[in-house]
Amino acid sequence: MAERQILNTWKEIAAYLSRGVRTAQRWEISYKLPVHRPNGDAQTVYAFSDEIDAWLERSKPRNVSYIRPTFIVVDLMTPGALSDLKLSIEQAKFNVLTSYTSSEVIATAEKYEVDGFVVDAVLLDKHPAELGRELRKLYPSKIRVLVGEDCPDVFDACIPPGNINAVVDWLIAKFGRPELA
Repeated sequence: MAERQILNTWKEIAAYLSRGVRTAQRWEISYKLPVHRPNGDAQTVYAFSDEIDAWLERSKPRNVSYIRPTFIVVDLMTPGALSDLKLSIEQAKFNVLTSYTSSEVIATAEKYEVDGFVVDAVLLDKHPAELGRELRKLYPSKIRVLVGEDCPDVFDACIPPGNINAVVDWLIAKFGRPELA
């Protein structure tokens, strides 16, 4: 039997489950994930790894409704036009959250559980390689796609600009064709 670990924060609990914090919190409510709150303190939580392991054996949190993969797309806004990149990804039935700056990408990723990042190389506030390094450090398991000419090794794929279908094809190859609810 594995040694009991004490998981002292939502972040540690989520990491143990290999999920995001919001997913772990949702599982507590929806599936009674065994989380303890000392003295009824709503802000402080802890859990025991062996209790979570037993809970995983008897519950079925993975049998939830399908949610299409979600990406944060960093794209410059063109006055009077929708972004072809974002629109193409949405038309392929993926969910898209839009960011216009590198700092907004990080703030959005902290708030929402996403599957990856699609970055237009034409960033005005930060070089794409710098953003890619930051994303790899903060979200090492999330995919990072760069739409641009030069491809820093911090991205999982680089698609030349003007080839939007290649971006969509790469996402479908990686995640499968999204289902419709």
